[in-house]
Amino acid sequence: MKAYIIVHGIVQGVGYRAFVKGIADEYGVRGMVKNIDDGSVGIFADIETKKALEKFVEKINVKGRQMEVFHIEIYNEFEEGYKEMGSYTSFKIIL
Repeated sequence: MKAYIIVHGIVQGVGYRAFVKGIADEYGVRGMVKNIDDGSVGIFADIETKKALEKFVEKINVKGRQMEVFHIEIYNEFEEGYKEMGSYTSFKIIL
């Protein structure tokens, strides 16, 4: 299952992308994470099941640290807003 995830909150300049990569590696997620110009973070995730995606999103929805997620949007190939993600063999941080 492929998903495009947009994370809004205090997520830039606080180590959030490295945090997401650690969670992705733990859950076997392929894809990438990058900062977006509006201050949010974009994640392209290729993951085995919808349930695994839900667990991944639950883990990246961090609160009460230096970083704090306010809102998460999730898009997939069946929903409006889906963006072509390509194919990944691992999870990368895009600078």
